Amino acid sequence: MPKSKSRDPGAAFTLVELLVVIAIIGVLVALLLPAVQAAREAARRLQCTNHLKQMGLALHSYHSAHRSFPAGVVPYDSAPYARASWGWAVLILPFLEQDALHAGLGVGRKKLYEAYNDDPDGFTAAVQSSLSVYRCPSDPAPDLNDAGNRTLAGTGQLAATSNYVGNHCWRHPHEQPSPRGVLVYGGAVRIESITDGTSNTFAIGERAWLGGEGGGSGAAIWVGAANQNGSFPIYSTLARSMQGPNAVGFSYNYSSEHPGGANFGFADGSVHFLPDTINSNFTGWGGDNPRDANCGVFQRLSLRNDRLPVSIPQ
Repeated sequence: MPKSKSRDPGAAFTLVELLVVIAIIGVLVALLLPAVQAAREAARRLQCTNHLKQMGLALHSYHSAHRSFPAGVVPYDSAPYARASWGWAVLILPFLEQDALHAGLGVGRKKLYEAYNDDPDGFTAAVQSSLSVYRCPSDPAPDLNDAGNRTLAGTGQLAATSNYVGNHCWRHPHEQPSPRGVLVYGGAVRIESITDGTSNTFAIGERAWLGGEGGGSGAAIWVGAANQNGSFPIYSTLARSMQGPNAVGFSYNYSSEHPGGANFGFADGSVHFLPDTINSNFTGWGGDNPRDANCGVFQRLSLRNDRLPVSIPQ
């Protein structure tokens, strides 16, 4: 009886077989890699959401203790001075389990430049502390923010990077009537003054290192405003809502490394993802803003008291 033909166990793969195997592996990797990257970004976005949730709870704890939200930037006795100033993110440190850092800087007892003059080395080490709660895990920013208008005037020091900025609305710091956001220059906003509803007004948003104008907004710093002389240094810790998330040409607006939009912390402590495609229409900041009704959805979400509350886009 003739023996059946079988493959020689010592024989190698043919070139065609090898190419087929390589092609199959390549297809599987091509299918798997985007899924892995998407899963990683989803985890990073969730972590970013958690950071904003922590800050939202800290803002409410601050409000309970002080009967108002913190000032976006604490002004000097007579402004402007070309010196740096404490901001909202340093004021809520005790409510983020950073009591020692807050106390060591003398926040509430000293002006920023006084803290530096009293202990330059200790001050520098403190303000250069990279705090994970103030960093979006998707953002590639360096630990020390060396972008333009970020050096702390009056000290000459760089400060640690933050990816979160306060909602100052759209006015310049010294304009009257005062800005109508939640964390404003020189103001202490109470919940009862958010007449549009805390669930309809955002308090904090993201700003990316490479977002905004020319792909280089420089993110933010958590210690406060780089200085008070002019509006741009003020926006090292605050933001203007002139355009929606990731709008080109507005470095001091909001942006993120998350595809399609950015995370925002609302005044009720909730966190929502607002898409790049959100309706945005900036009508200017003159007078008393009689044209608020013509503002886009994004601008109206930044106004605390325009009497035109809007729902958060889903």
